Amino acid sequence: MSSPSSISHPNLVILTSKALRVLFTKMRNVKTPSSEFVFHAKRAQRILVEETIAELNQVVERTIQTPCGPCKGMELDQKEDEMCAVSIIRSGDALVESFRECMPGITVGKILIQRNEQSIEKEAKYFYSKVPPSIQNMQIILCDPMLATGGSAKAAIQVLVNEYNVNTKNIVQRVSGPWKNHILM
Repeated sequence: MSSPSSISHPNLVILTSKALRVLFTKMRNVKTPSSEFVFHAKRAQRILVEETIAELNQVVERTIQTPCGPCKGMELDQKEDEMCAVSIIRSGDALVESFRECMPGITVGKILIQRNEQSIEKEAKYFYSKVPPSIQNMQIILCDPMLATGGSAKAAIQVLVNEYNVNTKNIVQRVSGPWKNHILM
């Protein structure tokens, strides 16, 4: 398996947050009780979601007026209802909830894909999807926090493209990998 530093792609963002390292250390510790694991996982998901939002193409620089004068900043220049957080059911649902906390108006879709445990290749098997009718016109954030082979994410993208006519340029894939956190744009 490649280390994150050896992976190169023009649309790949590798998060190097100390906060995430601390949280992942707590989550991976065999001595961490379940209640603490959930608490730390939610904190990590929130950071991942905020970083994903900040990386969207529709984030633009703006000058705003503060009580102390003008200030250059950044904001999302897209309506939340023009975006869809698509969950690969089960593991992706937790990330979708974090997106909904940050963007209450975001539309949600679901895709059920599981590995075929009966085969040697363990290929992804598509079962079901439910997405908004106008998804082909939306910016899509694919929520799949579990990364083993990437087969489920690849299959989900194929479903979006082949069944719903989504342009792959409209898909942001938010992936939390085993060693670091990646955002594939």
